[in-house]
Amino acid sequence: MNKEIKQAITARVKIKDLAERLNITRQTIYLWLKKPNGMPVPMALLLEDEYGICRSETLPHLFAGWTREARHDGV
Repeated sequence: MNKEIKQAITARVKIKDLAERLNITRQTIYLWLKKPNGMPVPMALLLEDEYGICRSETLPHLFAGWTREARHDGV
């Protein structure tokens, strides 16, 4: 995962809280953050819904150009 993306996530989300919310270990999240392709899509969607981090930020290779506004407009 891109260093800037990783920093953006960790600046807005406490990894400990996220791990507890998902009922997984912090180590699992840190491993996701190290993977070149990033995290699983369900985690990206959770970050978007609960923390306002757009999926195009967390998984740009899958959601390039996608915005929350597009989602709500039905596009």
